[in-house]
Amino acid sequence: MQTTRLIDVNTLTEKLTDESFLQLAKQSPEMAVKSITENPLNSDKWIYRTVVAILGVISLTALVGGLLLAYRSEPREIPQMLVALGSTAVGALAGLLAPSPRES
Repeated sequence: MQTTRLIDVNTLTEKLTDESFLQLAKQSPEMAVKSITENPLNSDKWIYRTVVAILGVISLTALVGGLLLAYRSEPREIPQMLVALGSTAVGALAGLLAPSPRES
C-alpha cells in the first residue's frame, strides 16, 4: 500500500517557479516528486547539528553543575534531577551518533 504525503501549497508554488526544479522535472519526474515529498529530517543537516549541539550543552551543563554542587554543598549530594538530565542527554547523544543499521 502506497502512502501519500500532503504538499504545502507555498512549497509547491515555490518549486514550480524554480528553474532548476523544472529542469529536474523534465529529466526525471520521479526524482522531482521525491525532492518535494522528502522528509526534511533526512535531508537537512542543520536540524541534526542543532540537536547534537543542544544535547551536548545539556550534558556539559549537568556535568559542571553537578561538580560545582558536589564541591560547594556540605552533604555533597547531587540533585537527582541534574543526574537525570545529564544521563538522558548523554544517552540521546549516543543514540544519535551511533551508526544506524543498514539493510544488506
